[in-house]
Formats: sequence, structure tokens, C-alpha cells
Amino acid sequence: IVAILNKRERYLHLNLRSMIEHIARIALNKTYSGGDFDGTVRRRDFDYLKSNRRNENWNYLHNVYINACHYVHFSPQANINTSATFLQLLVNDCHSSQKNLIRNLHRLTSSVMETYITYFHYEVASTFYRSMADLKYLLGNSLYTKFKALN
Repeated sequence: IVAILNKRERYLHLNLRSMIEHIARIALNKTYSGGDFDGTVRRRDFDYLKSNRRNENWNYLHNVYINACHYVHFSPQANINTSATFLQLLVNDCHSSQKNLIRNLHRLTSSVMETYITYFHYEVASTFYRSMADLKYLLGNSLYTKFKALN
């Protein structure tokens, strides 16, 4: 949200990419064993998730991930002004409207939360056992309905 308010689109995409990588690690049950790339999420991991976990919206998550990578790695597809001066970038590196960025952040966050409650349904249900109204408030009606359907 701070990246959106400060019109730091590239930084926003870095955070979006991290969110997707973290939920992918959870879905893949990746663990760190001391290797340089133990926790790395690769294209083949997304391919696996898209074909084996179709009900978890991995096509959408992978597309957002690819788009975020364009920004993070200064791909021409991101349309980042690579010739801007440092001071120009401090003022604004944003090409999208804040309204669209907020809408996209909300959609991604909802999708990540939907996947999260799938994997941690028991833990979430146990934590909010006596306060389901609080959980409903935090998740919103749509995610709460999906959460309840997992019972």
C-alpha cells in the first residue's frame, strides 16, 4: 500500500512477486536445506502447480508473477523509463493509475489468501474458533464463504 501511495510501481511489483513466491513455497512444501536455490520457485514449479492444483488459481498467480518479474528485472515489457535520472525516479516511477494498482493488489491478496486458507484451514479455524465474526470481518464475505465451504 505504501508503494502505491508513494507511486513506486517497481517496488510494488517486487512485493507482489514475493507474495506469490511465498505462497508457492507453501503449496510446494519447499524447505531450505542449505543449498543456494532450495527455496527458489521456478517455471517448472508453476507448471506443476497449474496442472496439479487447478482449483487454486495458479494460472492467474503465475501471470501476475511473470508481469512482476518484468518490472523487477527492467524488462522492456514493463515500460520502465530506464533513462530517467535518479531524482526523476524519486519523484515518480509509476505508469499505472493508483486505482488500478489498488484493484490489482486487492485481487492478488484475495487469491493468495484463498490459497493460504486452503493449506492452513485447520490452523485458521483453531485460531478463530471462538471468534468467527472476527475472521469474517478480516476475510470479507467472499473469502469467508470459501473458508466455511472447506469444512
